[in-house]
Formats: sequence, structure tokens, C-alpha cells
Amino acid sequence: MPLIATDTVGLSNLVKREHPWMESDGYGLVVTACTAAMGQVVRNTAGTWAAITAVPLATDEIGVVLDATKEDSTKKRILVKGEAILGAHALVYFSGATAGNIAAVNALLEAKNIQINTAV
Repeated sequence: MPLIATDTVGLSNLVKREHPWMESDGYGLVVTACTAAMGQVVRNTAGTWAAITAVPLATDEIGVVLDATKEDSTKKRILVKGEAILGAHALVYFSGATAGNIAAVNALLEAKNIQINTAV
């Protein structure tokens, strides 16, 4: 079987399982202009979604960038609440994030029912 090598991470590398209504009803998603790459953990500050630069506060609105919309490539889907399972290897945190920082960010995501799975 041929193997296709690519540097581009696909949505299937990031999202391992999602709520069945996510696509049809927009459950748990925000669609907005965002320049962050797929898998980036982002924070909403005054209506602007941007990559985190440190561990967010528990009161911050955070999410994970999924993919660009088919209608407008400048708009991205951001997962803000589950039920979803994401592959830990495809998440992007912030430069210099320690294992403790990553665990803290993952705990904030899991509080929103976005499970992070290291085994997939």
C-alpha cells in the first residue's frame, strides 16, 4: 500500500471523535476570522481569537482551531466545548510550554468536555 508523506496535519490527525451534531448544528463551534494554525490552542480576548502565550486563566474563553470554512478560507472553526476527543500530538500550545503548562492547558480544555487523548 502506498504511503503519502506530507507536512500538513489533517483534521483527522487532530479530531479523533466528535459529537454527532457538531457538523450539522454547529454544536460547540465558533466560526470566526483567525490566523492561527490547525491544532493551536487559542484564547478569545475582546472578540479576537489568538494563540495562547501562557497558561490561560480558568475564566478565559479558550478553544482549539480546527479548519478553515469551505465558504471563506480566512474564517476558521474553533472548538470551544465538547463532546470531542483530540489527539494530544496534534495540539500546539505556546513556545517554551513545560509538561506542567501542557497539563494545565489540557485540564482547562477537559473542563469544557474536550478530552485530550495521548494514545491516539
